[in-house]
Amino acid sequence: MKRSLQFLKYHFPEYKAPNKVITYIGPLDGYGDILDEDAFLVGLHHHLGSTYSMYESMLVLETYPTYISRRFTPETIVVNCISNVLNDMFPEQLEDKTLIVQMVEKGKKLYALQQLIPEKDEHYLIGYTQKQLKECYENEKNIWALFTQNNYLQSTDFNINKNYVGESPRTMELGEASPGNIGSFVGWQIVKKYVSKKGNVSLKELMQTPAETIYTVSKYKP
Repeated sequence: MKRSLQFLKYHFPEYKAPNKVITYIGPLDGYGDILDEDAFLVGLHHHLGSTYSMYESMLVLETYPTYISRRFTPETIVVNCISNVLNDMFPEQLEDKTLIVQMVEKGKKLYALQQLIPEKDEHYLIGYTQKQLKECYENEKNIWALFTQNNYLQSTDFNINKNYVGESPRTMELGEASPGNIGSFVGWQIVKKYVSKKGNVSLKELMQTPAETIYTVSKYKP
């Protein structure tokens, strides 16, 4: 956590992050990690390991299905804390935006998370298993085709867009083993392509760059 806060201070010096961590134990079906004005509140009950038996109880499953609770490991503490910071700095207002804008905006946060926690494996950042992320990279071209061939990129239809950004157990068109939130994965790759083309771009500048600009400049085509 200390190293990530140092990176945060370097990239966003104006942001006043909490300077202490408070751990607590709450109900398993309750809140987990919370950003408070004065502290990072870490719910240890949400970091007992993905195989903890009580996570499979009906009480917990009603709130946190297995594809969520498998992330309840110690490795996700810093990820959740820094994600909360990014959401505080850059609150989402995406309801009426096109799907491609939503994808890139979520990709920007994943890219920022990667820069602030560089030692953390990518699958922890997006909430996939290692196998799921590996297969996403292997099938990146087919995933992109899902959006382009169905003309989804400029969609503002909530019922369509919700299938590809945000939490879900799978992406139906890609099979039972596929992860959800596949649009955020693609948005992340678009942002990486944009940064590689632009070269020296600060994280602060990136986060302030319009999503449409990032998509256009990236010329993303896996």
